Amino acid sequence: MKTKYRFSLSIGTSSLIMIFAVLCLTLFATLSLLTAKHEMNLTDKYVSFVNAYYNADSKATQNLQIIYTLLTQASASFADKSEQVDYLHRQCKNYDFNCEAKDDILYISYDEMIDGTQTLQVIIKITSISDKTYEIMQWKKVNTGDFTIDDTIDVYK
Repeated sequence: MKTKYRFSLSIGTSSLIMIFAVLCLTLFATLSLLTAKHEMNLTDKYVSFVNAYYNADSKATQNLQIIYTLLTQASASFADKSEQVDYLHRQCKNYDFNCEAKDDILYISYDEMIDGTQTLQVIIKITSISDKTYEIMQWKKVNTGDFTIDDTIDVYK
């Protein structure tokens, strides 16, 4: 009689498959945990930047209110435009604003620090002192930190 050989899985093969599956699941769980931790760190950095930006934005808005108050005081105290401009120049020095006139137009600018490498830069154009009107010419984030390129690896050559 002929003997038929059948292929059958023994207990050792199924154990190896089970160990391999457990190792794969452990590896994927570890990678998921590391990814979640890095995402949490990135979110924390983003939250701190957003808070710093809006703190600077709030201070810049308060400075804008100060400028409006100065315009109100200048228009109420002085009738002559040159006296109003001189008053604004003096008051801007007290608040550390940059005040300069270009082509008979008065510009007031100031910076608010966001963090060590970025500032919020604001430039205001005074359209009319007597009417207390102004135009915001610039309200933007500017990078002020030094950018150094790591050239220790020959990637750029």
